[in-house]
Amino acid sequence: MIFLRADIAWAGNKKGTWGRLGLSFEGWVEVEIAELGRIVTGKTPSTKDSNNFGSKYPFITPKDMKGQKYIRETERYLSEKGKKLVKNCILPENTVCISCIGSDMGKIVMVTEQSVTNQQLNSIVVNENNDPHFIYYAVLNISDYLRSVGFQSTAVPILNKTQFSKFKIYKPHDIEEQRAIARILSSLDDKMELNNRMNKTLEEMAQAIFKSWFVDFEPFKDGEFEDSELGRIPKGWRVVYLPEMIVINPVRQLCKGTVAPYVEMKNIPDSYARIKNWDYREYKQSGAKFKNEDVLLARITPCLENGKTAYVDFLADREIGWGSTEFIVLAPKESTSGFFIYFLARSERFRDYAIANMTGTSGRQRVPTSCFDSYKITLPEKDVLDQFNQIVKSFFSVMKKNDLESKILTNLRDALLPKLMSGEIRVPVDILEKEAR
Repeated sequence: MIFLRADIAWAGNKKGTWGRLGLSFEGWVEVEIAELGRIVTGKTPSTKDSNNFGSKYPFITPKDMKGQKYIRETERYLSEKGKKLVKNCILPENTVCISCIGSDMGKIVMVTEQSVTNQQLNSIVVNENNDPHFIYYAVLNISDYLRSVGFQSTAVPILNKTQFSKFKIYKPHDIEEQRAIARILSSLDDKMELNNRMNKTLEEMAQAIFKSWFVDFEPFKDGEFEDSELGRIPKGWRVVYLPEMIVINPVRQLCKGTVAPYVEMKNIPDSYARIKNWDYREYKQSGAKFKNEDVLLARITPCLENGKTAYVDFLADREIGWGSTEFIVLAPKESTSGFFIYFLARSERFRDYAIANMTGTSGRQRVPTSCFDSYKITLPEKDVLDQFNQIVKSFFSVMKKNDLESKILTNLRDALLPKLMSGEIRVPVDILEKEAR
């Protein structure tokens, strides 16, 4: 990893004006986005023909852009047939993609393989005169400005290809200086991506253990089994109703007017255990209240179907947090644990049951908490549950450490970004040669 050192000098020597900064640095130029490479607006093949979609070519939409630098997986993929229908929109590796419509305006990613986007994205196929990683960061640096201009345009915020192409960035003329700057920022993003991949692997391992132990009973198949209402289960385990091992929407004390950690629905992950973002708000006497080791389950469509579920572990000792009224809070009783509840809430059988019991009008359906009164689960013996908790606790400890490190790295990158992208901090070109030694 590259870190800023004493040989990275603060730039001085102002020469005239440079955009809103009023700065100009030797060797830096102001250019329109159109000068950086070929601009491509995405296209969606007909969704009426299912053969246009498959598993081969990533089809990028704003939903796939979740704050990461690289797109390594997407919700949908195109088939060979679908790719041929949008052949003029195919993007090579290291293309920079920017969302240019709606509330997702300004989201930016880089593609890691041949891909296609939908029409909500404009992309820059960077030419040989520029480093694509530098261009990614240069556009990221003006993303707030892109967003503000787009929201001024129409009732539905949008930046078309022509408008997008005319935005300007600052860049070193020397591509080696571009690479030196991009290398510093990429080292931070690469470490964050490594942390995220490690955390994803740890959660997948924990999910696999949960399924193996408590759904398929694989470690216990050499032992005795007995019949139950849910089929054959290990001897000594019991079938119980959910409220016997979980408190649904437990009483948590939080006085009106107290400023406490607040979690929005958008900050509940779809496919990850931990909550990474929250703020502090004054409690208004309405909203779900929770503490560490509780599990938050979205009860409203489409959040439930999308998988929004989280394990709470970011609060201080004895601290109470609060959030959306659309959360169901699941708290462990002594016979179980928050880890067990979290993976239970993510299990296929539990989610199918919750979705099947949603009530209300189309588009505003919710899960009534009363439906869980009749939901039956298999309660393992205490020593088995204790072993599971010990294993998963170690996984979550590493995940939390990685997330905290990534947050520090994000803050560092965001602090360096505007200074490096304006030339306020200059990076000697020979930094690459020194790192290579």
